[in-house]
Amino acid sequence: MNSLQKKYIPLEDLVDFIVDNRGKTVPTSESGIPLIATNCIKHSSIYPTFENIRYISQETYSNWFRAHLQSNDILFVNKGTPGRVCIVPNPVSFVCAQDMVGLRFKKEYHPFYMLAVLRSKEIQNTIQNNHVGLVIPHFRKQELVKLKLPILEKIERDKIGEIYFNLSSKIELNNRSNSELEQMAKTLYNYWFVQFDFPNEEGKPYKSSGGKMVYSELLKREIPEGWKINVLSEINSELVRGISPKYSEDNGIPVINQRCIRNNTIDFSLCRLHNIQLKPVKKIIKIGDILVNSTGVGTLGRVAIVKRLENSQTTVDSHVTIVRANINLVDPLFLGFSLVSKQVEIEKLGEGSTGQTELSRENLGKLPILLPKQNLQNDFASIIKPLFEKISNNEKQNLELASLRDWLLPMLMNGQVKVE
Repeated sequence: MNSLQKKYIPLEDLVDFIVDNRGKTVPTSESGIPLIATNCIKHSSIYPTFENIRYISQETYSNWFRAHLQSNDILFVNKGTPGRVCIVPNPVSFVCAQDMVGLRFKKEYHPFYMLAVLRSKEIQNTIQNNHVGLVIPHFRKQELVKLKLPILEKIERDKIGEIYFNLSSKIELNNRSNSELEQMAKTLYNYWFVQFDFPNEEGKPYKSSGGKMVYSELLKREIPEGWKINVLSEINSELVRGISPKYSEDNGIPVINQRCIRNNTIDFSLCRLHNIQLKPVKKIIKIGDILVNSTGVGTLGRVAIVKRLENSQTTVDSHVTIVRANINLVDPLFLGFSLVSKQVEIEKLGEGSTGQTELSRENLGKLPILLPKQNLQNDFASIIKPLFEKISNNEKQNLELASLRDWLLPMLMNGQVKVE
């Protein structure tokens, strides 16, 4: 196969139908059928994720929409993050309305291949170079239907689609595994340090088995006898705000920003590069550090524990605070989960206008932390460490798989690599 067998065909000639419910706002309800938004469409997932979803009633489903999605349609985001695409699963358990359309390709064009093509660097660059809007990017439908996509012979298309789907499925499987491991860790923390049913000397749940509790005036609740309450500034080595970066597109030190921290994890792919050697060294983050988003509405208070580093010289920008535990006073993993559990409280410590709230190190340092005995912290950490190691290994494998997939796709499309 060579590149001459590849044709560029306008999208409008490749589809049977476009599901387009844009133009007016769909009425929502407190429960019912999930309504997904553009934040649910990510290139880290084959299918849409369910984050911050709303709902519609059955009546709205039956009467409001011009058309409904079918399995194997491809959702294409027009506004905000134009060009993001996902496949609609089977069965279809949701609806979409604003800022995206559903592309129903003709049967001879397998959705796995079309997904790979639409996510390819070539097509993504074309979309980025042709969208409009400086504040909110928008890829107009009239440009979408004219978008020319590379089409190979069917046998090659199907092979490429299968490879892309298999590699992406393994990445998605690892992501699901990591979500489950994260949830296991949070559940254990809650069981031991919120419900106070950690194992007593006999291995039985402490509080449920009649363990002695004392009332804390500060926390306005009962806590296990012998536990202490310290404010954060008393048990950490330092609270450090990040740098004011000077960004470079080519090389430098990765900088974690607010957008990188969500769902208690760090997305290193969203880092930008700082092109000047860092000073002082304490602003280089370490494994075990805890990162706290410290500015903004909706982002302030987000917390992530540093489980791994893709680059040993990594820092954060000035909107993020590094919390580094004093290991002589508190276990870093225990402290990290304590801060994760207190994200709502952390957000309330922010000050400023509704447009720009700010969390000072002084206010963050006043956060009360309930400290169990050191041996219990250590027991918790010994259970959590293997889970974090598994999560880190999955993330590293995903990097390798994504790199292979994204290197292989253009090679396959150009005929430089042939699939037998």
